[in-house]
Amino acid sequence: MAHIIENFINPEIALEIKKQSLSSSFKHSGKHPETNKLQWENLPLYSEGLEILHPYLKELFDDYNIDNNVNFQRCYVPFGIHHDSKKRHNPSRPDSECIQEGFAILIPMDEATEFNTVFWKEKYYDNDSMVDMFMNFGSLDEREISNNKLGEKYDLDFCWDDPRPTHKIYNHLDLDCVFNWKIGNAAVFDRMQLHSATDFTKKHPYKDAITIFFN
Repeated sequence: MAHIIENFINPEIALEIKKQSLSSSFKHSGKHPETNKLQWENLPLYSEGLEILHPYLKELFDDYNIDNNVNFQRCYVPFGIHHDSKKRHNPSRPDSECIQEGFAILIPMDEATEFNTVFWKEKYYDNDSMVDMFMNFGSLDEREISNNKLGEKYDLDFCWDDPRPTHKIYNHLDLDCVFNWKIGNAAVFDRMQLHSATDFTKKHPYKDAITIFFN
């Protein structure tokens, strides 16, 4: 499950990493699959930045193996409910390499009341099984749906557009924790674990973070 780490990194060091990262242009970008709006841009974290992070990571993990590049990412449109499993990121990856789910670390480079990541306890190996779960939820009878009232505190309406007030999947899933972004803190989580941002777009144009995926 997700683990929130306070005082993971000195906030001044985090802000210096952000400053140095933004001295280069973003290299990659992606659009929201439904609206076609720019959703994110990123660039590989500069080598000295990874070296700076290394002792902090060693405090958490005796040994670690990063899966692919480490990116500094700017997000303009919040990501809805998803997971970051190896199979989702690379569907052609052999199953034998995906048995161990791995983990990820989220290191905020911004902070605000509206910058939150919600983690649920449910886990999914690939996108197909997650989509099946979404479809099954949509057909549930009202009496079968739980309501933890999460949506009363956090803005998650964007990630589930079923107009029925009882059919809000973010209230039905089994809540693990909510990580409010603070510069200097971090969250470590299982890559198969469902999570989502809350909607920050009503007050902020974007938010920045570093996310590292591990094998």
